[in-house]
Amino acid sequence: MRTELTVDSKLRQQKTAKILGTTANYIFLTIMALFIIIPFYWMINTSLKSGIEAEAFPPTLYPSTGVHFENFFNAIFLDSNGDGIIDSNFAVYFLNTLGVGIIETIIGTVLVI
Repeated sequence: MRTELTVDSKLRQQKTAKILGTTANYIFLTIMALFIIIPFYWMINTSLKSGIEAEAFPPTLYPSTGVHFENFFNAIFLDSNGDGIIDSNFAVYFLNTLGVGIIETIIGTVLVI
């Protein structure tokens, strides 16, 4: 009878340790996921705010003056210094980034093979 209690208590301890270990893993993974997700949320959230609201202190957690999708259009197609002349180099920057990415991918693939 005594050995059955000992075996039962050891099994209970193992089960408890497993549950605590799994819970600790999930807590750690949740914290790490928040460290990754929050900056992306903040970046997208800020890009959808007006300029005044994006620079306001204290910052807001969501765009209170409405969502401004025109910020993306302005960044790609309009002027950068406010003189009304389209002088955006977004296409050049995008193609440079695309070219570097493709070349690096090819070099990395060749070196691995």
